[in-house]
Amino acid sequence: ATLVRAGSDTHSINADQRFFNRTVSQSGRTVTLKAPPNRRIAPPGFHLLFVFNEHGTPSHARIIKLV
Repeated sequence: ATLVRAGSDTHSINADQRFFNRTVSQSGRTVTLKAPPNRRIAPPGFHLLFVFNEHGTPSHARIIKLV
C-alpha cells in the first residue's frame, strides 16, 4: 500500500508532497494498514491511498484524512 499526500503548489514548488510505502496485513476480507509514526512524517490532511494486488497493479485511489 502507498500513501501520497496531496500537494500544495506555490511558485512552481511543491514542498508539501509526501510519498509513503506502508506494510499491509490481511485476515479474510479485512485489510489493516499501519499509519506513519508521527505528524512530522505524515502531517494531518488529505492523502491518496493506493493498494496493490499480487501482480503490482494499483487500485483506484481513495482519499483519506489523517488527523
